[in-house]
Amino acid sequence: MRIKISEKISKNDPVSFNLRITPEIYQKKTNSIIEINHILFRLANDLDPKIGELYQVSGRLEMRVTEEKNRQFWLINPQIKLIPSSQSPGPFSRWFWVKKIYLFSKHLTGIIKATLPEPHASLLAGIILGTKEKFPQDFYDQLITTGTLHIIAASGFNVTVVAKAVISLFTQFVRRRLATVLSILAILIYTVMAGMSEPVVRAAIMGSVSFLAQAFGRQYLAGWALFLSASVMALVNPSLLTNVSFQLSVAATAGIIWFEPQLSRLLDRWLKIKTRSSMQSAPSRVVAWAMGIKTQISTDLSTTLAATFAIIPITLIQFESISLISPLVNAMVLWLIPPLMFLGAVLAAAGLIWLPLAKLVALLTWPLLELFVQVINLWSQTPFALIKISGLSWLFAAGYYFLLLDVIWLTSRKK
Repeated sequence: MRIKISEKISKNDPVSFNLRITPEIYQKKTNSIIEINHILFRLANDLDPKIGELYQVSGRLEMRVTEEKNRQFWLINPQIKLIPSSQSPGPFSRWFWVKKIYLFSKHLTGIIKATLPEPHASLLAGIILGTKEKFPQDFYDQLITTGTLHIIAASGFNVTVVAKAVISLFTQFVRRRLATVLSILAILIYTVMAGMSEPVVRAAIMGSVSFLAQAFGRQYLAGWALFLSASVMALVNPSLLTNVSFQLSVAATAGIIWFEPQLSRLLDRWLKIKTRSSMQSAPSRVVAWAMGIKTQISTDLSTTLAATFAIIPITLIQFESISLISPLVNAMVLWLIPPLMFLGAVLAAAGLIWLPLAKLVALLTWPLLELFVQVINLWSQTPFALIKISGLSWLFAAGYYFLLLDVIWLTSRKK
């Protein structure tokens, strides 16, 4: 049910709507704040919701003004009642399978927690499944300071890694079109396991469109896929247009699609010149190794910079702060994500067979996690790493994106 909020709201305005318990809502603890169609309310302490259940929420609406002069609409003393017909969905209900898949992912999280210390366990669970439960606060703050918090939330990057892995695997055994169907199914399962957050759903739609286009011999245009996925999600739920996570996800992806190629060319030229000038007398094998490292650094850095430039205005307006060291730190740790996702999957699979076997895999996984933790810890201590800027409006964002598009257009002409 869509709720239209008028400009003039009194404390006595009654509101009633239905709340479906999705994996994303299920992850929240009792007494957590829930936002539905711009209306905020708290879950009751005695509420024990299950995935797929439908609740009727009613109460009186009140408008509040925050210290930043933003309006918030709160539901006062909400009455949350379970709709009995939504309990215990049968096997033909999609929520039955959503619940089963998500609870399976929670079991995998438990295996990871049982085999690794903190913050390594929470870091690995966040990377592969987007889990943020009981994350150590000090390390969480360090991720914010270094601009790497997105890494512990399963995102489009994670979906891309999963998509590439499963399509490569399935095409070894079955025909391309059947492999495409199986890959899309695998992406859907991973989307549910990761909590069905906006970035993951958007990336899942884009990945599915990509596979279908390739299977039927059509050229895959990432820009159109982004537009299609964002449009479908916004049509289904218009309130996403004001959702910060959705805004950041779409902006970052757009930056990678349209700005990354130009940045990559510039970095390739600069690194190529530096590599040649510094290794003129080095053996060919050393030069080849250095060029490989250069390519990896160039790819990670250009991707990070493209996404960072694209989300700067949204970050400043919504959070009034920005990490100055984010591009550098992201470039230093992003290469760790694919091997950590692979080792994390092996660890979880081993734990399903025998927990001591998973502990052996954990010994192989820990060094990479420790490297990640130490890099974040080191750079989070940088003075002035996180700066705060307040008072910016969306006019600033419009001007910024106009200039960014101009830069993209000019650099694309100089190929």
